[in-house]
Amino acid sequence: MKTSLAFVVNNWHRLLPDTTQLLQFLALLVVAAGFIAIGAACRLLTKDAKAAPEADLLVGWALVAILFTVLGTLTPIPFIWLAGLVAITALVASALLIRRGERLLPAGAGKLALLVLPILLATLSMLPAENDDLAQYLPNLRYLMLVDHFPGAGRPISDSALPAYPYTLAMVGYLAGRLSGTLADNAVSQFNLLLLASQALLLIRLFHNGDRDKKIGWGEAATALIFVTLLAPTFVPKLVLSNYADCATSVALAFAAVLGLRVLADDSPRGRGGLAQLSLCCAALILPKQANMVLFLLLVIGLGVAMARKPKRLPLLLPAGLAAALPYFVWRVQVAAMGGTGEQAAVPFAKWQFEVLPHTLDQIGIIIVNKGGYFALAALLCLVAAWALARGPRPEQMPALVFATIFVGFTSFLLWVYVAVYIGYEGWSAASFWRYHTELGGLELVAAASLAGLWWRRANAHPSTVIRRTVTVICLVLALAGPILGARFLRSDIHPVKDHMRAVATELATMLSSDATVLVIDANGSGLAPKLIDWYMGFGTQVRGEISAFTPAAALAPILANTTASHLYVLSWNEVIESALGLTLPNGQSHLLARAGGGWALVKSWRFEGFSSPNDVKY
Repeated sequence: MKTSLAFVVNNWHRLLPDTTQLLQFLALLVVAAGFIAIGAACRLLTKDAKAAPEADLLVGWALVAILFTVLGTLTPIPFIWLAGLVAITALVASALLIRRGERLLPAGAGKLALLVLPILLATLSMLPAENDDLAQYLPNLRYLMLVDHFPGAGRPISDSALPAYPYTLAMVGYLAGRLSGTLADNAVSQFNLLLLASQALLLIRLFHNGDRDKKIGWGEAATALIFVTLLAPTFVPKLVLSNYADCATSVALAFAAVLGLRVLADDSPRGRGGLAQLSLCCAALILPKQANMVLFLLLVIGLGVAMARKPKRLPLLLPAGLAAALPYFVWRVQVAAMGGTGEQAAVPFAKWQFEVLPHTLDQIGIIIVNKGGYFALAALLCLVAAWALARGPRPEQMPALVFATIFVGFTSFLLWVYVAVYIGYEGWSAASFWRYHTELGGLELVAAASLAGLWWRRANAHPSTVIRRTVTVICLVLALAGPILGARFLRSDIHPVKDHMRAVATELATMLSSDATVLVIDANGSGLAPKLIDWYMGFGTQVRGEISAFTPAAALAPILANTTASHLYVLSWNEVIESALGLTLPNGQSHLLARAGGGWALVKSWRFEGFSSPNDVKY
């Protein structure tokens, strides 16, 4: 506790947003309100009384993402025009809701919106600090802002590591950026928190078996919110509070599973419990990541397992599946226009590394032990699913069946990835096994909430007023004060080493010529330094090579001898590098070197402030 309070006291000025960040936040709220209005109008126009109002934000975002994906791929229309179309649609949708006397937010959403404010405000001033953010997500967003279209023939070359990565989440940042007139690099992380608030409302409804007339109190809203954020087994701040697609994938999967079960269980001739919503939630699941098509297919299998005793209803999923998959295949056209590059792909079968499986499985075992909360709950849900499948599942047990199917199938898929896609160290070490499993976290909570509600009703639980009030106070304190007290766990961007690299990169952008290129040397680092330096130096590929802890010792001298970079930025080094450079570099500083004759000369050094070694930070 003392450490947490000390972090807040020492960094209070860093936790406060500046004027630009506040403007971006307000712009995001306007964009999110537009999404909700569009989603609510879609629900209203389909005349589906059983559709889920909690899904309006997700549905509106999916419709906008489909619009940009399809028209951005098939037409040369500038994105600013599409943004204008989205704005007009949101206004028309809002007018429709007002005219028909419909609420913009579902019951209970107002309380959750207020309760989520503390964690939103505690993270408003976050700066880019994560690997994939700096390598692909943010460069993709910056490209949209600069070029106003996807990369393609006749357009500037993208500086993203993966320019063909889907831009579904970048659309949120693009709209917030256009509205605020800034590069809204933090918009997606805030949008992730709003999605989690929507999921919290879904958990409450599932706990009460879908009872929409049940009044949601402050204590219940706070409990649901902290269980999808601070206390969630898969709430990883570095993933949620970034531009990564894992959080959005998790929420979309949870909603798609619930709506899929609702469609299959609905006997009414109209609506089918949200068929239109299901299609759009599935699109929101598929579009953010290349590999999410696997999760969609596993979802279909999971729904089939859950409805194994009523297979005749499964064809109801076909229209939703086709509607959701169509934008994905349109995006494949855009990928082809980019030359089919910028994506990860499997190697030929002859190069599959089956020999790493024993060590990969050992690493997975270590991860399972270290992340026991998520995997223990997953094991419990799998047992419940097996029991329900043998005896015939109750409706409240079906989410557990879907989760168990996806959990087993996705784990098997990841094993294939480590053999056929992640060749080398990433496969050997089961890279990102935990990160990818967080994408199942939303569905895990959905299954747990549904079962908890069933057991609560069976027990006919009626806690005393004292207990209810005590729980309410505890949960409200956690929801309101937790983000501040836990700021040091949320704000991975605040660290002296990262501050040092940002300051250096900003200075390099002004002191080097526009045609200068840099080889970044961080011999003890994980590879973050070159990405961070390149991002903060501005648009373009200024960093033309790197040396990190993953660079073999035998390759160091050849890299330095053959580099075409005009400058070297040295953050951490070793004797082999000093020998190859023919220099002895002072410790406690990072250094910029420039070509001088046939060797390298020291141009400038930056003293370490607040740390003694770049290894002090965990990336």
